[in-house]
Amino acid sequence: MRKQGLVILATAGLAAPASAQLSRTVVYGDTTTNIPRVRTWSGSAWSAAAATLDIGGSPRWVVVDNCPIRSEMIAAVGDSQDDLNVMVYNGSAWGSLLQANSDIGTDSDRAFCLAYEQASGDALLAYRVGNTDSTLYYRTWDGTSWSSESSTSYSGSGNPRYIKLVPKPDSNEIMALVLDSKKDVSALVWNGTSWGNKTLLDNNAQLAGSELMDAAYERVSGRCLVVWSVKNTGTPSYEIWNGSSWGSELLLPSIGGKGDWARLAADPASNKIIAMFLDTSADVNVVEWSGSTWGSVTELETSASATDRRAIDVAFEPAGTRAIAAYGTSSQDYLYYRTYSGSSWSAEQTGPNLSDPVGIVQLSASGSGQEILIGVETKNDGALAFMRWTGSTIADYQTLASDLGGPNSVECFMFSPSVAGSTSTPRIVSWQEVDPGS
Repeated sequence: MRKQGLVILATAGLAAPASAQLSRTVVYGDTTTNIPRVRTWSGSAWSAAAATLDIGGSPRWVVVDNCPIRSEMIAAVGDSQDDLNVMVYNGSAWGSLLQANSDIGTDSDRAFCLAYEQASGDALLAYRVGNTDSTLYYRTWDGTSWSSESSTSYSGSGNPRYIKLVPKPDSNEIMALVLDSKKDVSALVWNGTSWGNKTLLDNNAQLAGSELMDAAYERVSGRCLVVWSVKNTGTPSYEIWNGSSWGSELLLPSIGGKGDWARLAADPASNKIIAMFLDTSADVNVVEWSGSTWGSVTELETSASATDRRAIDVAFEPAGTRAIAAYGTSSQDYLYYRTYSGSSWSAEQTGPNLSDPVGIVQLSASGSGQEILIGVETKNDGALAFMRWTGSTIADYQTLASDLGGPNSVECFMFSPSVAGSTSTPRIVSWQEVDPGS
């Protein structure tokens, strides 16, 4: 007699096993040394500062990412000599230091980015070289070694000033965005082995010297939403990559002012994406994408603490649905924030007194509940302040570094991602009934 069969579930979308997890870390610059510092978050406190490796110049921009399948982390650091260095943490020590290039053309803009493929665990590093127009240089990391330098063209006509890499969950696909010196916004797609589907999104962006574009993948459909700000208009544009082709350029609702900085945050539990903008008039606005339409714009602030740097950020709680948007206000030393319930925004709330206005804000969802780590680089002092959103309040405020070094307008710190792997929902891909025997 046949007995009850077995149902086979796909594991795609599950977090990586515990052996592949790394503790939360923050990597940051230090005005006294050419060696970036690192601290580890225990869940309740930060470790003392420790050294990484000597990069030969004062750290400027920092990008950090965790491998989805190994206990491994990569830090990419642009320095004061326009060098780009990468180093790998293998779970116990930093190593594999490589100067990817000795001239990325700038230390005032982030002309590089780093991301792991979420299926294979290979990493992609993309960057500028000198003043070369219309060319993106790149290397890959396979867990053992870096590839030699390669290059590919993109659709814009200038040299890169901001590069953004956004990996697709449960896939080897990575979306690349390039804002160049001619104010072109280009996109191209990495499929795990090669570049393709290159497109010029815009040849007249609002600025060349601020990260006015961003991308995020809808967590259920897998489509990628790309948003950017257009010259002399308060109406940002967007396009959707559906995995095989680009849609047409469409418009968001008006945010009033001309956008300088853009941030997108994807809801882990739906296709919803929140877009946040800081404009030239120092206004801060948010608007929600449902997966098919845009909602109404909510103005959070009319006098932001800065427009020459990213004094805003937004993130969903790890469990999804709810989000928090944080920002600075002019002539105030507090971090301000509002929470999103899934349908509406709260009144403005006040965070801790930083003893200096907000310069740069970074939010990083942590774990699988409601915690979000918050880092603030102060506007004048260049200090690194930390606090966390618990799901109900902001707690654990402390100063992690008194001076990150270099211009205070550069983002000289980054939290590592909380989970090495995808946080998307597991799904049934097949089932098979078997006879286990009598």
